[in-house]
Amino acid sequence: MADSAAQTLAQGQALDDVSPKSLGDELVATRERIKEGAKPKLFELPNYGRKLMVEYRVVDYDEASEVGENVTAQVRSEQIDDAMYAGLVDTLARACVGFFTERDGQTVPLEEAAKLEGGAIRWGDDRLVSLLRLQASAGEKLTTRQIILQAFGDDKLLVLDHAQEVTRWMERARRSIGSDF
Repeated sequence: MADSAAQTLAQGQALDDVSPKSLGDELVATRERIKEGAKPKLFELPNYGRKLMVEYRVVDYDEASEVGENVTAQVRSEQIDDAMYAGLVDTLARACVGFFTERDGQTVPLEEAAKLEGGAIRWGDDRLVSLLRLQASAGEKLTTRQIILQAFGDDKLLVLDHAQEVTRWMERARRSIGSDF
């Protein structure tokens, strides 16, 4: 075991392996935790319970800025008229790590439970569209925003409630990273 957080990091060890010895070590440990970010969190989707859960991670500044820029461009070009809704939904899509379900008391990835290939199922995935039996208009493909809306039974208020719950968690997670250890 190294004598300080700086030595621990230099040796490639996790900070959990060392007890801070000084204020400097504590500050280095906190800074490294901030860099690592918060661990993803699993959320039950409203009305689905443990049958359909989604794991989200905290988006970083660059990702949030990109979402904002894309939404702003769509508002300017009059493709959309509800920037707040689009921004929240796009943030959900960007933050999505994967979908999960409960089988025999265990939380398992949705693709595993459904015996599907192709890695984690995320918002916008055709496999999710198929599992939920979502429908596009004739001759069209569903957008990620439409998939999210349909998954919530076409109830924008449910989508907004969920998106706000997730973004509030992200805000709390950013603030509490340093105090979690």
